[in-house]
Amino acid sequence: MKRIAPLLLLILACGGESPGPVPTTASEVARAPLAQPPPADQAARIVSESAEFSDYQFTRAAFTLPMQESAMTAEVKAFSRALAKAGWIGIDGAGHVVLTEKAKKDRRFLLRPNGFLDIVPIAKKEFIGVQAVHVNPEGQPLVDFRWKWVANEIGALAGDRYSGEQFAIATLLWDGSQWSVLRITPKP
Repeated sequence: MKRIAPLLLLILACGGESPGPVPTTASEVARAPLAQPPPADQAARIVSESAEFSDYQFTRAAFTLPMQESAMTAEVKAFSRALAKAGWIGIDGAGHVVLTEKAKKDRRFLLRPNGFLDIVPIAKKEFIGVQAVHVNPEGQPLVDFRWKWVANEIGALAGDRYSGEQFAIATLLWDGSQWSVLRITPKP
């Protein structure tokens, strides 16, 4: 059984075909050829169309606002003032957030029974491009890429929360027939 697992990994890495003689030692398995990483244009398509990119930092596309001003941080208070100025909310004399008719008619404003307002989405991600495709010491292809947030009219009220390009690294996985994204992490 100990010899079968490395062999299966090797066969998958080689595209599903037997690579020749069966490696029997760890050093033979380590020297076995792996699938070549995809070129940058293919890597861009793989990453930009992946569920992992869609899910990456998805919570930043929303904003949660306490319905009581006394529970707000400085950042949240600044955003609530911008929302009030734009006509989405009001704050009554007791410090309670009040939705305007404009917000009540907009499905992005979700009032929860626990005293919080979720506003989602207020931005979406846009893939910009691949900077490099390289291989880490373990032999996994890595895709360094750039992306940015594109704020909608509500997200634009959040100050510089969505400004600037972002950088991340996608780790790819070969399943024997195609590449997919294993995970995405922020680029240090």
